[in-house]
Amino acid sequence: MMTPFRLATRFLLSRKSRTILSTLGISLGFALLFATNILMTSLEAANEGIAEEKYGRYEIIAGYQTASSFLTDEQVKDIQSYQEVTRTSSFLYPYIGDDHPYQSVTQLQPMYIGVDRVPLTSELPLGKLSSGTLPGNGEIAIPYSWAKSHHLSIGSELTLPFPPGKDRTVRVSGILAKSEHANFIFLFERKWLADATGQSGHTTTVMLDLSDWREKEAVLQKLNELDPDLYIDRQAAKDTERSQLGGLKPLVQGLGAAVTLGSTLLLISTLQMSIQERKKEIATLRLLGSKRRQIVWLVMTEATILALVSALLGIGIGACLAFMLQGVLARISGLSITGLTFDPSFALLSLVGGLMVTVAGSCLPAILASRERPLHAYREASIHGHQGGWFRNLLGAVAIAFSLTMALVGGTKGYLASAALLTIGTAFLLPSLFSWTIRALSSLLALLFRNGDSLARRSTLRQARRSIQIAAVTMLACSIGIVGTGVLGTVKQDTMKSIMDRYPLDHILQSNTGMDQDGFNQDLFNDIRELDGVSAVPIYKGKLMITDGWKIHGTDMSTIDVDGRPELLTYLQPVDWKILQQSFPLMLSAGELKMSDLNKGGVVITSFMSKKLDLQVGDSISMVSESSYDYSSGKWRKGFKPVDLTVTGILRAFPFGDQEDFSFYTSPDWMEANMGPVSLDEIHYSLTDSSKVKENEACIQTFVQNEGTSEAISLDKGEELELLHHQFTQRAAFLGISISLICLLALIGLMNNMTGSLKERRKEIATMRALGISLRKISRLILAEGVLITSAGGILGALYGTILLQLLLAALDHHSFVMTWAFTGGCLILSPILGMAAVLFPLWQLRRSSILQELAAH
Repeated sequence: MMTPFRLATRFLLSRKSRTILSTLGISLGFALLFATNILMTSLEAANEGIAEEKYGRYEIIAGYQTASSFLTDEQVKDIQSYQEVTRTSSFLYPYIGDDHPYQSVTQLQPMYIGVDRVPLTSELPLGKLSSGTLPGNGEIAIPYSWAKSHHLSIGSELTLPFPPGKDRTVRVSGILAKSEHANFIFLFERKWLADATGQSGHTTTVMLDLSDWREKEAVLQKLNELDPDLYIDRQAAKDTERSQLGGLKPLVQGLGAAVTLGSTLLLISTLQMSIQERKKEIATLRLLGSKRRQIVWLVMTEATILALVSALLGIGIGACLAFMLQGVLARISGLSITGLTFDPSFALLSLVGGLMVTVAGSCLPAILASRERPLHAYREASIHGHQGGWFRNLLGAVAIAFSLTMALVGGTKGYLASAALLTIGTAFLLPSLFSWTIRALSSLLALLFRNGDSLARRSTLRQARRSIQIAAVTMLACSIGIVGTGVLGTVKQDTMKSIMDRYPLDHILQSNTGMDQDGFNQDLFNDIRELDGVSAVPIYKGKLMITDGWKIHGTDMSTIDVDGRPELLTYLQPVDWKILQQSFPLMLSAGELKMSDLNKGGVVITSFMSKKLDLQVGDSISMVSESSYDYSSGKWRKGFKPVDLTVTGILRAFPFGDQEDFSFYTSPDWMEANMGPVSLDEIHYSLTDSSKVKENEACIQTFVQNEGTSEAISLDKGEELELLHHQFTQRAAFLGISISLICLLALIGLMNNMTGSLKERRKEIATMRALGISLRKISRLILAEGVLITSAGGILGALYGTILLQLLLAALDHHSFVMTWAFTGGCLILSPILGMAAVLFPLWQLRRSSILQELAAH
């Protein structure tokens, strides 16, 4: 007897056209895996530079968050000796944490930080300089805003306290870059600061740069062995940026897995068709003494050969595909790909994994082939319909019932569990669902095919076991498309709403200063507003406040304990109501908006705040500035001054506030009279005259440059919307490519299926032609079979995808019904067209056949 390998090879070569089409279809899955590996690896290399620019060229910061714990010089040298570590930079925080004894002296100063004068220090946001150099002995680097507000420059001198030592005079060696991260820090040379504060030999944290970021876990393990209590910042955001490429990598990998699943279904269908064609050969092997396990081994050997050849072909196609798509991917991702990078280990893993998946997919056809009765195979030419059996249907119904129960329970986990159970239940019920859908569709075709609808239905259901695989591929494409477009569209819509809420007007100027620092001067706003063709609204800096004697409890808002009782932490913000009313309609649900009342201690709150705190018009509330609270003792500082406020109006919503707005709004005059000078935090403006856009933009830029109190950050709604559109197009492109590949797999699979089916029925078809049935009617019958299969997959995919979409959106806390009408309608229209296209080649072969030759074939 021939060996299984030789026999399997002969079986494959005996049906060359089918084998070629099957190999091409399966190789598409491998090609996508391989191309994805190359392109993602290349993107990772290009993205690494962006990640380093965004998060710095360091990987780990290890140390302590308290002044009572520190790393010794010996421990630092031990860390520097790690073979994975290439560069280090040490930091000293002499007054960090709540346990240092010098809070009363240092609390009015920015945080003191000692740094090493090494290039790695500048990789931290707090170490970046706009001018000058990092400090040396007796020198200091100060924030940009501090330099502006105190009229300091390089070479200026400052006298600062350094407890427990004496005051010292230091020289300004550098000015930090304009960043909110650096508004509250002073940098000193580490060893000099250690001597000045009596902490020689102490290091609070050490920053590490590694030769390869993939070795981070090994370094973290060593640091844990050094001291389990070490605080470690492992740059998790940077790792996320690397691993997800801004969200592209999981999307591409998920769609690649979907295409691989489609390839597996195609393989199963191909093997089932191969077994069906060789039923008598397999029956002969059984009669000659072959055992069932030998038949299983034969079929799996055939699958292995088919998968291996497809994998090798897929590698070649994938390499060519990656080369052709690198430019397209660079434009879609926005990254500059200078060359393709190949990761052999991952490629090998993808190859082996793909082979394992495809070979595992051959188990079902192999087992079915081994169970075929030899005499039954000689009597019948085709497999009977397959509806799954009552036990399988019962399991599917139970899974669907549990899915409904979990959906009623709700919550993120409940909806995700419901989606998983829905998928399992659909998989169990798929044979029966396919049969029911075919029966329903065939009745609709009766108007076109007269009595041919019953023949098409019987032919389709007779070979249902393998037709289901093709329908499943079509179903996969439709459901992925519906879920993908639905989720992408919903995320885009929600993000766009967030952008529109953030930008009531088209542009924002932000003062890059801290809450307790001055922002823009009122004159800057006046200059911008006086420009012809500019509409502007000022947003003032407010004050953090703590209620005094708050009597309402039980809210989930932020509270602070004062003398053992909870008080509300809130925000008091002045508003220029006259200008605001000119730009936005302010809808009051209660009370009035009178400047005379606001200037006497009146405040306006939102409806959200009113419901949250049960505050109504006329209610009074007492507040104290947050700066008067002593966090160490949990009490008010001596000399604190409470202010009494009265609710005079309730707004439905503040145009520049969040949906959950917990602020109190007052007038600038009252704020300045009772809380000190006011300044602007933001200026929102729109350029209303298109003919003067460039002129006004230049004037605003000049005004900002002349602004001496802070460094402005300019934000543009148009740029945000453009970025959102680019990201949506980027992901939609990947989704479209993957859906197209899955549809191509369905096309190839159905073409194989119909070719094999016609070969099985060639004597039956020849008899019909001999009895006078025209080739045109037979062609219409075969066309109906293809349409039934893909249409059933499209309908089931649309139904399953729509339900799955609602569950996934509910898990994302989006509970309104979303229907992707355009894509769903496209699926229902294109799926039958796909079926028609798939039978064209088999029909062409049928037209070339001879009636006499087909009748004499058996």
